[in-house]
Amino acid sequence: MTTNPRRRPSMLFSFVALALCCSSGGQQEGASDATGEAGSALASPQLDVVDLPGGAPGIGFDDMQWSEALGRVIVPGGRTGSVFLIDPDSKEVTALGGFSASKSYGGGHDFGTTSAIEAGGLVYALDRTTTELVQLDPKTKQRVHALKLHAHPDYVRYVASTRELWVTEPDSGEIEIIALGTEPQPSLKSVATFAVRGGPESLVIDAAHNRAYTNSFSGSTFAIDLKARTIVTTFKNGCALSLGIALDADKNGLFVACAAGELAAFSIDGKARGRDKIGAGVDIIAADAPRRRVFAPSGRTHELSVLSLSASGTLEKAKSVSVPSGGTCVVADGQGRAWVCDPVHGRVVRVVLSQP
Repeated sequence: MTTNPRRRPSMLFSFVALALCCSSGGQQEGASDATGEAGSALASPQLDVVDLPGGAPGIGFDDMQWSEALGRVIVPGGRTGSVFLIDPDSKEVTALGGFSASKSYGGGHDFGTTSAIEAGGLVYALDRTTTELVQLDPKTKQRVHALKLHAHPDYVRYVASTRELWVTEPDSGEIEIIALGTEPQPSLKSVATFAVRGGPESLVIDAAHNRAYTNSFSGSTFAIDLKARTIVTTFKNGCALSLGIALDADKNGLFVACAAGELAAFSIDGKARGRDKIGAGVDIIAADAPRRRVFAPSGRTHELSVLSLSASGTLEKAKSVSVPSGGTCVVADGQGRAWVCDPVHGRVVRVVLSQP
């Protein structure tokens, strides 16, 4: 499974065990498909290491995001007590502090801040240790507001059409809705929760189609109406343990990571478009829609699979880049580059591909 397994409800342990069985038995096959003759390693990719302040003992990375408005990669720093904003060109790091901190790293990613997004020029980050949603001003580097959440949080996403933050809370099997006020630094108010059976795991917002997409851990993907807050479509994704999810809204494409070492492609209404074997232990994935790519790091093979998309949205054979320390999270920065987490060393790696 993944190097840093996300906290999950106890009822799902059997699915985790199944995925571990499958990934350990199929690791050689997944690795060869990602690096064999049909999908050889990318020619001379450039790898640039970005050290994070206080990261040396290791960081329990999870969710990283790209903010077009800030022009920064947003990297929640787990036990460091900070969210980091990284300039993708200069690699300059800015720390926004005020979160739970620890001097030691014990593995996993269930401590401190591990998910954050930008909305309206402000940063909204989760603190798993205090069960809070925190609003920060990147200009002053100060906390502005904080809200105690209903349950242990996992991901946070922004829905611009309704001025809401959606927070996944898999331990309680729900998504919590936080309404933003109209002030320059908006107030935070919890206004609703709704159930996602067997999940929610991962979350992407599709503003163009008024939908959100999330997984159950046990092999289902859900499409949710953003305004009605109801599940409108459910389909099987073919995973024993389904984890990361990525979206190509331009081509109506949805991609789901199977922990055992597959990437599955669907239309947004659930029609299968193909599958590709990649390295086992895949978790978080990212789509680079303008360049027709999907990135998927493997915690078992220490490789970043780069899959290309056809005009119809189907996956093409994977190529791979060797990356350090089995990171299982990645984000695309809007400039054709991928950023892969390195939890063991508490840093991130910028991957510049040989072709734009």
